[in-house]
Amino acid sequence: MKTMIISDIALMKPQLRSSILIYLLVALFMIAITRNNSADDMAFRIAATILTVMIPYTLMYTIADIEDKSGWSQLRATLPISRKETVLGRYATAALVSFATMIGTIVVITVCYLIMQGLSGIFTSLGQYRLSGEAFGRIVTSSFCGTCVTLFLCGIMLPLAMKFGMTKAARYITLAFILFIILGTMLVSFIQSHFGFRLVTALDSLSSVIPFAGILVFLASIPLSLYLYRTREL
Repeated sequence: MKTMIISDIALMKPQLRSSILIYLLVALFMIAITRNNSADDMAFRIAATILTVMIPYTLMYTIADIEDKSGWSQLRATLPISRKETVLGRYATAALVSFATMIGTIVVITVCYLIMQGLSGIFTSLGQYRLSGEAFGRIVTSSFCGTCVTLFLCGIMLPLAMKFGMTKAARYITLAFILFIILGTMLVSFIQSHFGFRLVTALDSLSSVIPFAGILVFLASIPLSLYLYRTREL
């Protein structure tokens, strides 16, 4: 499994710097154009979510795509690496990249917040910024929720990539996301029309545990990926 992680890092390395730079600029741009105050740190939270979702998911997608187009998966089959190790290594890479991105995002967004706090003392037109314990907690929460979303997306993408290869799986992944959005929207509409907002209010009280559904989907997809990759013809 260690060999797989090293291999995955080598595959993502050419795209790592550009992916981080692109999404970091997008996040910083959102912070710059949104005037916040101590009671409204939404821009920082959105920026944290963008970074924790887009960076690791893009990197994992890139790994699977490069592997498929370069024929590395066929070459790897001739090496003393079992298919089980291949699957578990890929999932370990996804988890490692996701949580490493979360930690890096918390650091970067916190530093940006402190910079804006210092600048707001000089340029009053920027508004008032104060990194309180609550504000930092919201940044951490947003980063964690973004990481859970990434794990959810990987839980959908990886089994399909393991079975079909990324070139073929891309169309199924797109279809799966479209169906998820459509069915999710229909479910929310059904709940509101038949149960009113009482059930929605009850679900709001569970919002602290809902993000863990992403982790559950990620873990539940591991045996599925093991089965699909074991039956795949390379």
